[in-house]
Amino acid sequence: MDENDSIPLSSNLKPDRSQKKKKIIIISISFILVLIAGAIFYYFYIYQNSKSQITNSNIDETEDWLNFENKLYGYSIKYPKDWQVNEKDLADVKFTQKGNQDATLGNNLNALVEIISSSLDDANLRSEDWAKNYLSKENYSLNEALIGGKQAILANITTLNVTNSDVQIQYGFLIADEIKYIFKQVDSTKSAYDNFNKMIRSFKLIARENNNASSSNLATEILPQTYTNEEFGISIKYPKDWFTNDLGNEGNSFILSQIGFSENNTDKVLFCLKITNRNIDEEIASYKAGFASSEIKTEQDTSIDGYNGKKIISYKDGIEKTAIFINKNGKIYMLIGESKNDNSSYQLYYDQMVESIKFI
Repeated sequence: MDENDSIPLSSNLKPDRSQKKKKIIIISISFILVLIAGAIFYYFYIYQNSKSQITNSNIDETEDWLNFENKLYGYSIKYPKDWQVNEKDLADVKFTQKGNQDATLGNNLNALVEIISSSLDDANLRSEDWAKNYLSKENYSLNEALIGGKQAILANITTLNVTNSDVQIQYGFLIADEIKYIFKQVDSTKSAYDNFNKMIRSFKLIARENNNASSSNLATEILPQTYTNEEFGISIKYPKDWFTNDLGNEGNSFILSQIGFSENNTDKVLFCLKITNRNIDEEIASYKAGFASSEIKTEQDTSIDGYNGKKIISYKDGIEKTAIFINKNGKIYMLIGESKNDNSSYQLYYDQMVESIKFI
């Protein structure tokens, strides 16, 4: 073979190597472009969208709502701007639609949200036990929740209203800083549920004006009048638009004194103070005889101003009654009144009146 025979072979190899090199470069560039395109897609379509969703989840849905503060019972809460608040009784604050003049929530059809506050009378009371006792006559489901940063209980029940249609009732039970709070919503619409839950999430505990005051001082703000019975050594505060009435002894010699408290323009006795000379077991047995056993919700020990006794809560025909029997120096002091009325057109002050009692 001569020298010229090797030249064509060498020249044929160069194009193959060049093409392979070009392919490698093209593939590499394509790969880099794919990576860049993927990064751009991730940033603009996934990351930014995810970031937007996170930002949206932190939006305050109650930003344009109104704020209500109850400095007597130490809380603030937001409510829709097209609602109104009735704070005549700071222990029982009610929220209704604007233009609805009946803010008593006596009729379930008008009910929106209600917050009932009272002083804690049992330092060992747990929210769950309290909820179960309060709803003992209802078919309920309970869930744990945080309200105002504190452990609380939420309850849902289904009941019938005055038109015999299902009504979904929501409750919240919170014990914080020696105060009991009940949150209540009665409605059957999704908007009612949504607003109630938003209100619950907006609830905050704040400093109370009378944080160092006793229960009786706390009740003084809403109960400006005082009834005093010097003969039997007891005083009790009552609302400004109520009056007292001596009910006599009803022909029973064991009744030493009996005073009724009524709202102006009505003879209905909403709260009764009865003093007798019988023993506490006799009085309790006589009182319970007026109810079926299924109508007695709870019976427990209690005390008022250092004196011990019993507390009985009953529920009949939509009315919850509470009766407290206190034994003081051989006499029985009975405090009987409506503590809940599903059809009431008046304010209920039972807990606050009991808190105001002083033995003198």
